[in-house]
Amino acid sequence: TFLLAGRAAAYCPRLLLVPQLLPQLLDTALLGVLVQHREACRSVLSCLSRLFDPASALASLQEHPGPDQAASVGLLEQQLLRIGPALTHMLMGGAVGALPQSRVEDIAPVLQAMLKLAAQKG
Repeated sequence: TFLLAGRAAAYCPRLLLVPQLLPQLLDTALLGVLVQHREACRSVLSCLSRLFDPASALASLQEHPGPDQAASVGLLEQQLLRIGPALTHMLMGGAVGALPQSRVEDIAPVLQAMLKLAAQKG
């Protein structure tokens, strides 16, 4: 699921940035961030990284503007505010020992994307 969602975030984020899907996707991602299965965990982290990275999903929205662009960006920002503290806490826990050391390099891009997105909004 997250492998496909990550591809959609990179190439067609409008499919994910709708109120019927994004909150449930992010809630499920919170559950999967610390899963011990290597590929499943990497899929979740990659999806989140692509979704929150301003150079990825938001850039794609800006390249192909539509009538719902402002609503999509607003929804993403709203959902980041909602899950951001819990997600940050879980990612930091994963980085300091809840996940194997080899996954720290998969956690870093998610944190970086969240920080970039938050910095754009002050």
